[in-house]
Amino acid sequence: MNKKKTLCFLQIKRAFCSIPVIFFGTAVFTALVALIAAGGVLLLSSNEESAPMKVAMVVEDDNKYTRMAISYLLEDESVKNTCSFQEMSQKEAESALIDGSVFAVVVIPKDFLAGVLNGTNLPARIILPKAGMNSQSRYFQELIESGASDLATAQAAIYALGDLCMATGIDAIAESEDYLNRNLLLFALRRNTYYGKMELSDTGDLTTVQFYAATGIVLLLFFSGITCCDILKREQGSFVNVLKRYEISSGLLAVSKILGVMAVYVPFFLIVYLILSAFHVIAFSVQALLSVIVVVFAVFSMNLFVFWITDGRMAGTMVLFLGTMVMMFVSGSFIPEVFLSEGMNAIGRVMPVKYITGLCGQILTGEVLLRNVVICMLTGIVFVAASVLCQKLREYWGRD
Repeated sequence: MNKKKTLCFLQIKRAFCSIPVIFFGTAVFTALVALIAAGGVLLLSSNEESAPMKVAMVVEDDNKYTRMAISYLLEDESVKNTCSFQEMSQKEAESALIDGSVFAVVVIPKDFLAGVLNGTNLPARIILPKAGMNSQSRYFQELIESGASDLATAQAAIYALGDLCMATGIDAIAESEDYLNRNLLLFALRRNTYYGKMELSDTGDLTTVQFYAATGIVLLLFFSGITCCDILKREQGSFVNVLKRYEISSGLLAVSKILGVMAVYVPFFLIVYLILSAFHVIAFSVQALLSVIVVVFAVFSMNLFVFWITDGRMAGTMVLFLGTMVMMFVSGSFIPEVFLSEGMNAIGRVMPVKYITGLCGQILTGEVLLRNVVICMLTGIVFVAASVLCQKLREYWGRD
């Protein structure tokens, strides 16, 4: 037991002796990460448009009554503030949707108004881009789906009322439907009470600054693995054999390396967190404070795995750098997932980096989800175990 404690103590001492090198490298990477984060904030800020969404309208039911109904709808103040409709032909609308000049296409089919009057209710077609949907396209989709849900609810109420009258023998279907139609219409026209306000963001529940701050912190921790490579790197076989004579396993060696690095970085990030909390830059919570330790553990466990499966410092550095950039890109850390394809988002959802960055963002807001904490903790444990397994396999195959 004393030998095991001594190993952990020596690894921690080794990490503290490397503090000048570690923090110099960390400062360099901080400057790089800050530039990336600033660029991301500026990019998203420049994409935020206050102008209404451009929507193409194709009118196949070209008669004066349909035109009157469309004109009435487009003159509504709330519609004008949300969407800017441009009438086009079908071919022009499809081209505009492909080149991104409109966010959606609304097709008013032939006999649309007649269908409303005779009860067949032929629906208007909404065409959204197959790829490259952004927050405005998704907002328009949610707007249409909400409207369809409201209409379905209103129709269900009217049909249910008619069925009730027929089932009970009450001869008041016409009067009751008129009453219900009038009240449903008045309710829909009270737009200030019917519609609430919701702020939508490409970065989800985080502000743009919080989103890129979380990304920057995680990216900095991964890059810090490069400055700590002398501590995290896999030991030579002769040294490992010496440790075995003292009954020190590869697992304990891996854990001691992680503890050594965490002994430097955890206090630093905890102090930064407490300072920011004291100045009310971020919200304080005990769960968030403890989650800082989990984030550091998860990241450096992945760093340890990289340096234990590669041969040499240069190879480990290249794999760590390129792997980090690819994982963070596909997980939506650089460009929000709303701008990425569905296939890429599907890959990103299984990346541990996504949950680590998500937990880091929750630390900044002070609202930590236990699910993310558990996933990140398990991520760290799995990568430490995988590192030990790789070392065992190397020994088995005689490569050490």
